[in-house]
This record gives sequence, structure tokens and C-alpha cells, in this order.
Amino acid sequence: MKTVIYLFFITALIASCNTEAEKEAFLIPEGYTGTVAVLFDQENGEPKEYEDDTRLYRIPTNGVLYTQFSRVTGNLNQKFYYVSSSGEKKELPSLFLPLLPNTNYDSIKDYALRGFDGKFGKIKYVYFAVGKGFQSDSLARASHRYMDRVREIYPDRIK
Repeated sequence: MKTVIYLFFITALIASCNTEAEKEAFLIPEGYTGTVAVLFDQENGEPKEYEDDTRLYRIPTNGVLYTQFSRVTGNLNQKFYYVSSSGEKKELPSLFLPLLPNTNYDSIKDYALRGFDGKFGKIKYVYFAVGKGFQSDSLARASHRYMDRVREIYPDRIK
């Protein structure tokens, strides 16, 4: 009987790890570079918005989005776009930070440099940097420093 119970829990654990998260699209103002932060579960945040079956996160020009969405769980399915003032989308390739020595990228091309999740108490957030491949190290360091200060910068927005 113990074996059956253990097998059940192991199967449930493996199944939960293979869950696909909702698709996400980060819509970034064209030409923006620097840190992007999305803070979840904000009652006064931007309302939930979908296009087909994809969550839309419309990043404001200051790079900080407060959203009513909760953080997704499971295997991430994220796309990043520059959006022009006329609404035209251009997909940004993404790289996970830190960049490994054998990572192939065009050093002068813009990327979404991703890979950071965190929380302030109960508030979950995700942040990443947008910029040139050759700037990845400095953008990552600047993003960490920025997120350390977000509560100081926007205390009235974090609930």
C-alpha cells in the first residue's frame, strides 16, 4: 500500500512540473532600453487583458507595470515585442541571463534579457532588461539594483 501511495505522489509531482503556463506577451514601447518590472496581484493595477489565449502585459514608458494578473506557474511560454506608437509589433529575441560563454548572439541587436523572479512579502514580480547583447552584464546589474529600490520608488503603488 505504501508503494502505491508513493507512486501516486511521485506521479502527481512529475505531472505538476510539466504543466504549461499561460502564454504571455510583453509589449514594450519601441526603442525602450533598461529594466522592465511587472508586479502581480495589484488590486489597482491594469486590468487583465488577453489576445486569443495569450496574456498581454502592456509595459508603460517608465518600464514598471502593475497588473491584476497573478504570476503564472508551470513551463513559461513568453514572447517579447517592441510596439510602435501606431501599434505595430516587432518580436524581440530573448536571452536568459547570465549569458554563458558559448551563447550565440548579435552583440548590437536588441534583446529581452530575462530570467529574474522575486517577491516583496506576498507581492510577486518578474523583471528583465531590454537592450543590446553586449550590455547584458551591465543591464543585469542595473536591474538588480533597480528592483532593490522599487519599494522606495513606488511605495504608493505596491499593495
